[in-house]
Amino acid sequence: MKRKKISGNDQAEVIFRSNRECVICSNHKRGDHIHHIDGNKTNNKFENLAFLCFDCHSDATMTGGLKKKLTPKTIMKFRDHKYQVVAIERENALKRFNSPIDGLTTEDLLTTTKSAIIIIEIEKIKEEYFSAEWTERPSIILKLNRFLDHTNFRVAVDIFNFFSIVADQTRFGMTTDVAVSIFTLTINFFPYSNKKEDDGKIFELGNECVNIAFSLIYDSIIHLKNYNIAMYGLTMLKYVHKKGKQHKIKQLGDRVLETYKEIERMLQRVGRNDLEIALRLVREFKSDLNGKNLSFPLLSDDLMKVIIQTAK
Repeated sequence: MKRKKISGNDQAEVIFRSNRECVICSNHKRGDHIHHIDGNKTNNKFENLAFLCFDCHSDATMTGGLKKKLTPKTIMKFRDHKYQVVAIERENALKRFNSPIDGLTTEDLLTTTKSAIIIIEIEKIKEEYFSAEWTERPSIILKLNRFLDHTNFRVAVDIFNFFSIVADQTRFGMTTDVAVSIFTLTINFFPYSNKKEDDGKIFELGNECVNIAFSLIYDSIIHLKNYNIAMYGLTMLKYVHKKGKQHKIKQLGDRVLETYKEIERMLQRVGRNDLEIALRLVREFKSDLNGKNLSFPLLSDDLMKVIIQTAK
């Protein structure tokens, strides 16, 4: 039976709803395969798709014996539960950014109104972005620059959520220009605050940045072999690591280090002998986490040669 290609938007939605995690594993393994639950590779209906890791995908597709280890009904139950859990976690995280309206000054009301208008405009840009071709997307995403003077935690939430969905589409043909735009705008829109009570918000935004970075790194290496995109994702991890140190939020630094371990593990997969260069690149950036600035680390000539060859 000939496989039909799943649309990029549907794939991105599956990945986003599952938070890029396998919907089966209790240890939250990263997913990699979009599985057709009924086994029919031509049935690309959204309700027939689930994001699985290597091991669970193997269990779901294993034949022989009386039945598969993971039945379609089991996968659907796990998937639907996962979607609910992720949605609730995101809703709870968003509550950190909500403020009571009692006692607001005129200036507070003006800021709130501006934020609401900006969020509506972000939705318009999102719609335009996802209906455009990859070559048109860099100029569209850069339209967000008009809101830089009005960035705050609440605006950043919507922008980073947008970037998370964009990053989940990396494997479908992202260009280096789009990756550069995501990296630059993420740093520019990350709000500044020296208030201890904002640490929770900083952690939530930093955690979202880590997820964005992971998508850029993993998909660009595994699916595109575009190491330029990977380098911007790796530099985003460095930025989050610096944020953690700046605000003394240890969890952020730990989150970055855990992500590095995860990436290294996934690049040492069985049957892929073409990932040695990528693994070296990742380790070079990891060793530079405590570097003073966000410039790329000095790389060896052979690494640079491969990177230049994969530029798009």
